[in-house]
Amino acid sequence: MKWKDGTILGLTLVNLVIAGYIYLQGDVAQAERKPIRLQDQVQNLEKRLQVLEEELKYKENEKISRIDYLEEELNLLKGRVDLLRARVEFLMTKTRIQENRLDRVTR
Repeated sequence: MKWKDGTILGLTLVNLVIAGYIYLQGDVAQAERKPIRLQDQVQNLEKRLQVLEEELKYKENEKISRIDYLEEELNLLKGRVDLLRARVEFLMTKTRIQENRLDRVTR
């Protein structure tokens, strides 16, 4: 019976070594795949970051264009206000002149 016990023990040890080897191979294979997946994730995140940076630049340019447009509109409106003030001043002067003439005629 001794040799059977030794054989069973030997086979058990061999099985444990084989099982450990298979387990380690699985871990190694998984460990080899993991960096690839992480690299893919990093590349995807870098692409997304690049897209977001481009969108940000576009929106900044859009805002700058909008601000430039609004500044031009503001300058045009200021010009119109100045013209209306000049017109009101002209009309007030014209009215004073007519009032003075009317006063001279009525005296």
